[in-house]
Amino acid sequence: MSFQMYEGKELLKSEAEALRAIKQQIGFPPNVTIEDHTVVKLDLSLTEVSDLRPLRTLKHLQELQLKYTDVSDVSPLEYLRELHVLYLGYSNVSKITPLRNLRELRYLDLAFTNISNLFPVRYLGNLRTLDVGYTKISDLAPLRDLKKLRVLYLWGTNVSDLSPLEKLKHLRELGLGRTNVSENDEAVSRLKRKGVKVYF
Repeated sequence: MSFQMYEGKELLKSEAEALRAIKQQIGFPPNVTIEDHTVVKLDLSLTEVSDLRPLRTLKHLQELQLKYTDVSDVSPLEYLRELHVLYLGYSNVSKITPLRNLRELRYLDLAFTNISNLFPVRYLGNLRTLDVGYTKISDLAPLRDLKKLRVLYLWGTNVSDLSPLEKLKHLRELGLGRTNVSENDEAVSRLKRKGVKVYF
């Protein structure tokens, strides 16, 4: 393995080059956390980043923040197999198919994006928290097998059928404000009886 210095720290050469490419895009050194010569956290929120291709080499990345960016193409993220936390809220993302390969994801924020289909999420069996508030989604069927899901935010969506959630034994928190579900819905009552805190 070869190393290079980046902002005073020794990094794997491929990762140092990736950070330089990002720096060139956004105009300043990105906010990173480095452990054992590799990047484990990267925060690009509120930057002018749009091309994520340089991130493909950050194989040990565990947390990535891309909130409030112009990012629309997330296909380079499919290589980040160690990613645990991903923030994409308030970005231009509409297709999340590449995320289906991120099997270690625990936390996924897609709020205020242009997504309309949750199908790729069905493969994320380790997901604990999912925020899809204020998106175009309506069908929750892809979530029915997310056995470890504990927190789900559906604020401001066109969701009306909660039946796919009834088998989620670990679900503890559900945000339903501004959806097509009323507080008197029988499915809401059943979820509450199972110990789910439901917020409107």
